Amino acid sequence: MLRPLNPEIMTYARLGKTNIMVSRIGLGGYNNDEKGVNAHLNAKADPPAYRKTLQYLVDNGVNLFDTAPDYGTEEDFGLVLGTEENRNKVFIITKVSRLVKDLKTGEPFSRQEMEQEFRNGLSESLRNLRTDYVDMLLLHHLNTKGDDPYHNLGYVGPDFDYFKMAYDVINELIREGLVNFKGFTSHYPDTTRDAVVLPGYATETDVAVVKYTITRHFFQGQEPEIWENEAFPVLTQQDVGVIEMKALLSPHSTMNEKMMKVRNDARAFARMKPFLDQGYTPPQAMIKWALSKKAIHTCIVGMPRIHLAEEDLGPVRPSSA
Repeated sequence: MLRPLNPEIMTYARLGKTNIMVSRIGLGGYNNDEKGVNAHLNAKADPPAYRKTLQYLVDNGVNLFDTAPDYGTEEDFGLVLGTEENRNKVFIITKVSRLVKDLKTGEPFSRQEMEQEFRNGLSESLRNLRTDYVDMLLLHHLNTKGDDPYHNLGYVGPDFDYFKMAYDVINELIREGLVNFKGFTSHYPDTTRDAVVLPGYATETDVAVVKYTITRHFFQGQEPEIWENEAFPVLTQQDVGVIEMKALLSPHSTMNEKMMKVRNDARAFARMKPFLDQGYTPPQAMIKWALSKKAIHTCIVGMPRIHLAEEDLGPVRPSSA
């Protein structure tokens, strides 16, 4: 079912095979709770201001909201987006916490253990979000096994065995009406490509959230052309909805620091310059660059305060399309 739209104030795109029309920008609900840069803007620094921003986004046509159990914003989402007034206006995404039992060693769950882990996590998310279903449940950080435990949050397993098992579990949750769609996030074009062409599961992914950024000089980054050549063609062929994450790079850096990375990367600055020349601010130019790619349906960015939202929504207003 298509969501209610506000085409007078927001542009929308069909999110692949979900057939949901989503705003061309959505809120990334990661809560930068570390001390230092931008921490004063996080959700917990001023909960009323953060929740007021959530309502501002809804009122301004944004209907895509992404969070996770460890982001620290599910409860804020629930208080604003889970209301009778707002729930049917928005598309809420959350995630499973991990695909393996032990992040350090990669020790796998049994099928029963994985199902219990997913059910327990989803039950808590539904309570926090004040809803009886989520629109999308994602596997987080899909990846091959690495030395850093963080890399193993979405360890796909030998021959993608853990990935297959996870999709089978989520399909049960979908049949029970607890989840509408499924997919994954990934920082890696090769893992993304392999997941959506996997024999027996090639049509299973509804949405992929990808770390496609304007410069490779960023955490686990690649030249965007690698994504364009390796992953985007199969995502488009499979009609997978594609959401860009990290559109504005790291929440732990100032915009000046981000622009320094871009200016020190001649290829990145060449990608961005046409949009700067049109009068867009640096964050707006990054958003415009990403959404100029046909494979990208929407992007999610951190907008924890209204003044940030006002700027970031500029490039996706109808007058800017």
